[in-house]
Amino acid sequence: MTKPQNKPHSWGTSSTLLGRVLADEEGAWQALCDIYTPLVYAWARRFQLQEADAEDIAQEVFRRVAQGLRKFQYSGQNKTFRGWLWTITRHVAADFFSKQGVQVAVAEGGSHAHRRIHEAPDWINDDASEPPQLPASEEAALIRRSLDLVKADFSEQTWTAFWQFTIEGQKAADVAAGMSMSQAAVRQAKFRVLARIREVLG
Repeated sequence: MTKPQNKPHSWGTSSTLLGRVLADEEGAWQALCDIYTPLVYAWARRFQLQEADAEDIAQEVFRRVAQGLRKFQYSGQNKTFRGWLWTITRHVAADFFSKQGVQVAVAEGGSHAHRRIHEAPDWINDDASEPPQLPASEEAALIRRSLDLVKADFSEQTWTAFWQFTIEGQKAADVAAGMSMSQAAVRQAKFRVLARIREVLG
């Protein structure tokens, strides 16, 4: 997928994933695509699209992201990157349905084209800036991809404490005893990793 052009921007030095992309750090754009492409694909499939069409929409979404990322601001309707990504996805999907309607109308007549347009979900033109809630399995997959991205930023002890306490649901006292840590250190490990995920994802 196309990377953003390397032009000056006002983000300054940033440890967020978006900041790393804009700084043209090696691997940052690929990491962004790895995390969010399955999310965009899941949204596209909710538009009742076939797999190939959903893949095409995801590709077009990231082409537009690459073009517009340097202008993205956390303000107004764009309260989150995910919300901005959702807005782009809706626009790309709306364009897809519009083009499909015109093409089918020429080839097969207007009635089928009108039916095809009406097959598009009503909320494709919704003005909501935040995306619809994902099924728990897809939300969990997004979190797992985010965890993979930040794991290398922590020591093995910090990561293991976080994982056992937060992901496996073990008691802080049990994790602390097993790893020769204080319970406060276990809770701090959880806080640090979750804060890092929020930071990286912007």
